[in-house]
Amino acid sequence: MIQTDISAMPIWQTAIILLIAAAVYFMGIHENRKLHINQLNATVNIDSKMKRIEDIRKLSVDYLREAYDMKAFINTMINKGEFENGDYDMLYKLLNNLQYKRDELLLYFSELDDEDNDGVIRNLTNGAFKTPVNLTSEIIKEGKNNFREKYNNEFNLVRNDYRERIGAFLNKQWNEIYDETKRI
Repeated sequence: MIQTDISAMPIWQTAIILLIAAAVYFMGIHENRKLHINQLNATVNIDSKMKRIEDIRKLSVDYLREAYDMKAFINTMINKGEFENGDYDMLYKLLNNLQYKRDELLLYFSELDDEDNDGVIRNLTNGAFKTPVNLTSEIIKEGKNNFREKYNNEFNLVRNDYRERIGAFLNKQWNEIYDETKRI
């Protein structure tokens, strides 16, 4: 005959049942805690990746803005046909700003272990949006219109390459984050 009333059971059976119930309860708490910690770690990881991607996107926009400012200034210098001392100061200031933004981007990409960032790094380090060191002699040698066309074509090629590479990189990163969120 099966006894269902716990008060009718011997004390040692009751103690064993209570110990088993307590063990199952605490194992459940421990598993719940592990699950919660894993979810928390995944959330923190995803949040940090999202912030890094947003930072890279913002820095890329700043980098391209600096490149456009420099391009506009160089075209203005070409149109004027004369170069004053202040023009050179401004040109070097713009070039320094561009190099500063490039170096910031390189720091972000050097932290990432991803094969897609190689193309972006190559674009950033291979003289992207380069400015001729001796602009006046280059313009005289090429002729004003030839230089402008050559410079603008080179600028557009480098800019388009960078935009394609950074777009593909950021898209891949966002997709990885999306996949990680589905697993949580």
